[in-house]
Amino acid sequence: MGERDVEVVQMLLANLKTVKLEKLGLGSTGMDDKSLRGLVEVLPSFRSLKVLGLSGNRLTSEGVEFLLTRLQKLREEGACLSLHTLILHDNSISDAEVSKLQSLSPKGMIVQLKSDR
Repeated sequence: MGERDVEVVQMLLANLKTVKLEKLGLGSTGMDDKSLRGLVEVLPSFRSLKVLGLSGNRLTSEGVEFLLTRLQKLREEGACLSLHTLILHDNSISDAEVSKLQSLSPKGMIVQLKSDR
């Protein structure tokens, strides 16, 4: 995803704020860490979102760490997020980085970093 693509996704999601979106699948869209940061900015608007699928993209451990840290901070700030499942397998995350990222997961959140295959 290029910078323009990030803007389009942000604009699309901003227009969906009134929709009770429970599942959002953005797998295999070419999303990278920069576009993930754009997505994270609008996530608090989706209070009913329960499942976020981001598998098969170009996310690195740095981008996923940012996402998990931000989600934890939002919870600490009392944001009413329903998000309980993140699907992140088949990205650019090494096996060595998986356990570190799992430890950053907000309490009670299911974070799938590896495929069950």
